[in-house]
Amino acid sequence: MNSTIPITVHNWFNGTPNKKFGSLLNAVEYAGEFSNDLRAIEILYHIGDRQYRIITGNELAAMITQVNARRLSQILLATAAVTHERQAAQAS
Repeated sequence: MNSTIPITVHNWFNGTPNKKFGSLLNAVEYAGEFSNDLRAIEILYHIGDRQYRIITGNELAAMITQVNARRLSQILLATAAVTHERQAAQAS
């Protein structure tokens, strides 16, 4: 889902800057890069002037799992399509 207001991935690790995204999907994918220690990661979803919803902990872990499962499904479907096209080309 795209947003007109930036979504911030806040990282509590020293020396790791916060990063802003235009979509929740991209923010969750980025947060997934730090899935080994989610205690230091939170997503701040801005909902108005100086108001935001915090996504962290188990909720963030579940979102990362869903995004990873979707990405794996897309890879498997793309691979199957390429295999099918190759088989069809070899058969003709």
